[in-house]
Amino acid sequence: MNQRPTPNKERRNRTFEEIQREKELENQKQEVKKKKKGSPPKLPVLFPRLRLKRSVQYALVAAFFLILLGVVNRYRSGQICKELNITFISDNKDAFLSKSEIEKMIEEGYESKVVGVNMGSINLKKMEVILKGSPYISDAQVSKSFGGKLNISVKLREPVARIMNSDGTSIYLDKDGIKFPTANRHSSNVPLIRGALYENLAPRDSFHCELVKNAMPVIKYIDSDKFWNSQISEIYITQSNELIFYPQIGNIFIEFGEPKRIKEKFEDMKRFYDQVIKEVGWNKYKGFSVKFKGQVVAKKI
Repeated sequence: MNQRPTPNKERRNRTFEEIQREKELENQKQEVKKKKKGSPPKLPVLFPRLRLKRSVQYALVAAFFLILLGVVNRYRSGQICKELNITFISDNKDAFLSKSEIEKMIEEGYESKVVGVNMGSINLKKMEVILKGSPYISDAQVSKSFGGKLNISVKLREPVARIMNSDGTSIYLDKDGIKFPTANRHSSNVPLIRGALYENLAPRDSFHCELVKNAMPVIKYIDSDKFWNSQISEIYITQSNELIFYPQIGNIFIEFGEPKRIKEKFEDMKRFYDQVIKEVGWNKYKGFSVKFKGQVVAKKI
């Protein structure tokens, strides 16, 4: 009776060619697995009956989106402007300008109303130039959206001080050193700068008064510090380029001296506030000085 050969015997009886074929098949399977793991995601087949290069497929997708964008733009251009959506980007909100004043400014620049005209006829760049022409506006962005809406984003100037000229006129000053006029409808709560000063309103982006220019780092420091911004109401600049502060509360003055060692002097002022004024009150001193390095000199009444 013939016995069936065991698996081990079968393996031993395989020819050399059979073993080689098995190894080749195994290697092919491993290669297929590696390709599947490292292969990039397949693009959707836009044209199933055509075999296109990947670069051609990308170009077709890009062309499709450009055509779609053109259709959208033509649709917007054919709409009628129904609304001006005005947004203020400023901590002061609409302190110096109201939305109705913005609308009036645009109408005067265009010499007609914008609401009711074709959206395609509205020149966005021209409108931005009109708005930036206002001394109260530092930046403006205009865009169109669906539904006939014109989006207008306005950034108002934020004053850090008010300069009182010797002749009684005054102007505001923002943190970038740009000058702009005061407004009848609003008065900002910022330090008043006095002295033998005179600063013309124009040009808006430059100083003629050297005393104000030199004091600008101190003015910016006060504006950036919540405590001193709430404490100091007036800055007097002497002809020798020294600063004297007058706080909101109390009949007291602070001799700051020249606009040097700014942070160090404010730290000395804060220590005097915390260690002396809080203990004895405002009525014991008529003023104190931090103009000398390393010391605070108090002047009693």
